[in-house]
Amino acid sequence: MSSFTDAMQEIVNLSEEEKVRLAGNSFLSLMPHLAQFDEKNKGLTLVLAIFGASAGADGKLTHSEVALIRAITNAIGMKLSDENVLELVKTSTREDGYKMISSLSSVLNDEGRASLITLVASICAIDDTLSKEELAFIASLLG
Repeated sequence: MSSFTDAMQEIVNLSEEEKVRLAGNSFLSLMPHLAQFDEKNKGLTLVLAIFGASAGADGKLTHSEVALIRAITNAIGMKLSDENVLELVKTSTREDGYKMISSLSSVLNDEGRASLITLVASICAIDDTLSKEELAFIASLLG
């Protein structure tokens, strides 16, 4: 196995609680990096697109993915319904959404990119698996 595959499997093997904590910490680390590209909304617009694209990367939206996104957004005072999350996934999984996130990854510094990749991987792996599509999406962020 490659080191990328090993690292992704380590995330899959975490408990749900550990993945939620990892996603939350990655979110907090990433936000200052995103704020520089989205000053008006302090990075929130970008992170919502990241949430949606990550949850929809395999074409399936699971209850665990919705719950994780809602937990993080609730923690920052943004109350999203399941329907809000579904709409977020629909708009973020268009081809331009993935291109935007990939482009964003290429302009982030190493710390920002690591936080982005960890956040995306934690969301994708929250359902205890990573599909080929999810792995390809995560790998595309490596640059």
